[in-house]
Amino acid sequence: GGAEAPPASGASDPPEAESDSSLTEPKAKAKAESLRTRIQAGEDMAKLAQTESEHPSSEKGGDFGYVSRKQFAPEIEDLIFSIPVNQISAPVRDRFGFFLFQVESRRVQPVEEATPLIENNLRQQRLSATLTKLQDDYPVTLNPRYFTEPSPPPMGFPPQ
Repeated sequence: GGAEAPPASGASDPPEAESDSSLTEPKAKAKAESLRTRIQAGEDMAKLAQTESEHPSSEKGGDFGYVSRKQFAPEIEDLIFSIPVNQISAPVRDRFGFFLFQVESRRVQPVEEATPLIENNLRQQRLSATLTKLQDDYPVTLNPRYFTEPSPPPMGFPPQ
């Protein structure tokens, strides 16, 4: 629903198995740690994401915009929603590689924005419950007389 949604920036360095780069996993982590040090020393995270990241978000400087819960893997979500504003996270690994995150601000989604999403989710839940009830109340059984195995065509005749 109207959960807190921080905009998050991320820079990633995929490990060797999932990347065109020649970085091994330890080297990718070391690179992410080095980038974190550079950002903490004042370098621009967006510029570094554009030049150093292999993630598709790098074109936008690693900016994910405002994010909501259940948008990322649980370990990344927990990190994003727990780090203080403007702090650079330690490198965190997921299936795409190593990421650094920075929460730029937090906001509570206005009820006017959240209402259509909530209504749609409730409609989907009601529809799903109705379909499940129909399936339970009116089970489908197949009459085997209508679903017999077709007999093979007689020899010498081409299949039709």
